[in-house]
Amino acid sequence: MNSEQINDVLTLFALLILVDRKVKVEETHVMGRQLARLQSTLDTGVIFTPAMGVDWFKSNTERLRSLLNSEDRDLYLKTSIHKLARLDKNLKLQIYYALIRIAYADAEYHASERKLVDIAAQAWGLDLTKAFSQSG
Repeated sequence: MNSEQINDVLTLFALLILVDRKVKVEETHVMGRQLARLQSTLDTGVIFTPAMGVDWFKSNTERLRSLLNSEDRDLYLKTSIHKLARLDKNLKLQIYYALIRIAYADAEYHASERKLVDIAAQAWGLDLTKAFSQSG
């Protein structure tokens, strides 16, 4: 995975946190942990720490928030998801699970978070009934 793809994954994680218009510290911490958790699969040679994910989020929050407040919001969300469609199916599934963990970090699964996660699953062609039966 190259640096642009890592940025795309981080962008998607951050958009999920921002899409319900409430940023909770639990979500940003889970985002950082999910980045660190994915590092073996990302195969970049870079060691990611949870703090790196949180720092990335803080550095990009205003830019992403302004995009979410623009008229092109839905297009930007879908484009961010579709940019990751080229990834290996196993990696997309791991990113999907990370999205779920981030969404539930604050013990709320907001409708806007659910919509974003559902769009990702559909765009990436994930058969989630099969995936969940294999993960348990």
